[in-house]
Amino acid sequence: MKKPYITIIIPIHNGENEVMNAIDSIYSQKITSDDFEVICIDDASTDETFRLLRSLQKSNLKIMSAKFGALALDSASLLSK
Repeated sequence: MKKPYITIIIPIHNGENEVMNAIDSIYSQKITSDDFEVICIDDASTDETFRLLRSLQKSNLKIMSAKFGALALDSASLLSK
């Protein structure tokens, strides 16, 4: 994968009702997935936000989780690099 031109960062906390609409909107744009990356940062959500994000299979989607004030890169996104 070539280096993306655009990075979209989505900070989210307890957004299980909104996160999929945001992701769907991004991926419905008329730009190839090689030209952008999406980084979702879950701020210690207590709902299903993190699980929903992890269920997505996008090569240009990275998921990060902030728990207890520490930011950890989801292991699945390490494999996508």
